[in-house]
Amino acid sequence: MKAAVELILLVLGGYLAVGVVAGTFLAFVGVNRFDPAARRGNLWFRVAVLPGLAALWPLVLGRAIKARSTPTGTGLRPRPTSEGAS
Repeated sequence: MKAAVELILLVLGGYLAVGVVAGTFLAFVGVNRFDPAARRGNLWFRVAVLPGLAALWPLVLGRAIKARSTPTGTGLRPRPTSEGAS
């Protein structure tokens, strides 16, 4: 039982360590790539979003990577156009 708890804490610690590094990168560089409003954010905004980015880094990093490959540059699929609409 003790070994299982130690393993869980080790995994969570590793996730948090990677999250802090990735979150810091995303807060100061990555979020600018897919969120136009974040480009105007100051230092305190970036410090405020850092805990959330550190916790959700796999999702945000995936969206930042996807933003590079989408035509809209937001990581989101473009809205379908209704052809034939007058």
